[in-house]
Amino acid sequence: MILYLHGGAFALGSIDSHRDLAARVAKASNTSVLTINYRLAPRHPYPAALQDTITSYDWLLAQGVKPG
Repeated sequence: MILYLHGGAFALGSIDSHRDLAARVAKASNTSVLTINYRLAPRHPYPAALQDTITSYDWLLAQGVKPG
């Protein structure tokens, strides 16, 4: 499993803008990819996006996904 964070420096982009790339990563790596719509600055200042990312990672761990 890959946790894929779209580009945009936590201020731009979305899973919609990076869906095709995430799908190609999944196919090339032969694994599942989780993409998230984390909260973006400036509407949601730091550490909102970081908190969303950590929450997603913790969720993956709780589902039994092994880090690595």
